[in-house]
Amino acid sequence: MRFHQDIQSFNKMHDDLVRIFAENNITDVIQKVIHYFGDQIFNLWDLFKNEQGKVLEEVFESTLESIESSFRGIYDHYYPLMQVRPDFHIPLPKALAVSVEFVLNRDLLVEIQKKEMDFEKMEHLVKEMKRWNFTRDKEAINLAATEKLDYLMGRFTRHFRDLELLHIICEFLRVCLILPLSLNVWKGQNIYFSMAQRLYPKVKVQAEAGEREAALWVKQFEELSSYLKVHSP
Repeated sequence: MRFHQDIQSFNKMHDDLVRIFAENNITDVIQKVIHYFGDQIFNLWDLFKNEQGKVLEEVFESTLESIESSFRGIYDHYYPLMQVRPDFHIPLPKALAVSVEFVLNRDLLVEIQKKEMDFEKMEHLVKEMKRWNFTRDKEAINLAATEKLDYLMGRFTRHFRDLELLHIICEFLRVCLILPLSLNVWKGQNIYFSMAQRLYPKVKVQAEAGEREAALWVKQFEELSSYLKVHSP
């Protein structure tokens, strides 16, 4: 680091460093940096705290991606063998179990956080986790699932006659209960209770009058009550 001199000096330094860097000669790059900036070395701890955090986040993210790639390679390679072991009641070797658990947790978290969830894939993942009794990262999955439920129920308040959205909420909770996850459902319960008081009676009347969509809505809304563990209207 040094004080800026003049634009001509800056442009010369810039062109010089870019040229040497493009030649992929690390030794010359280091020498030129020392030539222009001096030999005083700064490290991560010389940055401001918020900048340190940003750098560490990038490093950890890169590390996590590398770990995931390695573990996923192990998982893909040994998955056929894993399908045979339960028949013989043989537990997974610890080293393999760590890799498999990591991949399943990661895949489930990614699926939960998607805008459009694949419930068939989610169901496969949670059944695999339940089969091998994996619970190491359950807190992170519970948090992600709770946030997703709050988001979906928030949308439902704005689009309460959206049958597809209502079906998505029911399917999401159905899959979560397979593991089972311990979702914090109080926000969803409050929203459901409010809608049961304000909207359900009106739609129920429409359903009894023979409106098909209203009847489907009532059926799914009542089903939702069991997933949220609240009394059906």
